[in-house]
Amino acid sequence: MEINQALEWIKYSLISLNCGLFLFLIVAYLLAYNTTTSLTPISTTKTSPRALIVIAHPDDESMFFAPLLRYLLFGDNQWTWSVSKYLHTRWNVTLLCLSSGNADGMGRIRIKELESVGRFLGLPSENLVIINDPQLEDGMHVSWDPQHIANIIQRQFDGGNTFQAIFTFDEFGVSAHPNHIAVYRGVRLALEKFDSAKVFGFALKSTNLARKYIGVLDVAILRIQQILSTKKSGLSDELAMFTWRPWWNYQLMAIHASQFVWYRRLFVIFSRYTYLNTFEEIRWRSKLNKK
Repeated sequence: MEINQALEWIKYSLISLNCGLFLFLIVAYLLAYNTTTSLTPISTTKTSPRALIVIAHPDDESMFFAPLLRYLLFGDNQWTWSVSKYLHTRWNVTLLCLSSGNADGMGRIRIKELESVGRFLGLPSENLVIINDPQLEDGMHVSWDPQHIANIIQRQFDGGNTFQAIFTFDEFGVSAHPNHIAVYRGVRLALEKFDSAKVFGFALKSTNLARKYIGVLDVAILRIQQILSTKKSGLSDELAMFTWRPWWNYQLMAIHASQFVWYRRLFVIFSRYTYLNTFEEIRWRSKLNKK
């Protein structure tokens, strides 16, 4: 009997916690709605460092990389912070999408939606690269060749283009999507070729299911982890950025109207990736051997 009472108490406590969190997020969204929802990207120069963000499908940038985009493009320091020994603001950003997202036959629509996202972000048209390649068809059961992906990434460096940093998924792909995981492997292979070019690679950290869906509350967990792991230098090995622009993030995902079904609306509200991105440097074998 006591066990049943304890389980009932736990159940109602969790329900109350979720209700409280839901109400908190509603208030937060209403407050954030009154803030500026569109900013002008920071002006860059020819000497500004360049970042390449590599994603698998249109909408990946909105679902998973919004805090990174916010930080690199806008440097909105009032609402955004980053902890890093590498990263500074005023970056020239290129977004590379490796497929049209044609799994449901809506590739053309999704390309147009991503182009609209590019305009919303203020990206020059040449800084949005969408690959439409039969070898990179969108699908949970479609295998992508990492070497083919690496070749595509290497081509972005042709013609004198240089990037100081490449951002992508980690080996778990955030959602365990095989296309995301293949992108990580392709980026890793490409970085092998740039070993002498001082190109840093960063992988977006996947989390367990609980942390993935506690939204902004995961910031507190991250900060505790960073305090515990901080070294004598006073800097964490983890690159982290937080943004408190939930309505802006919601708008960013809403541009992908063909994908903005009810569960993705909930994802944007409750996902930690709406508010927080954490990255680890991608370390490949030849680089480790030099240390």
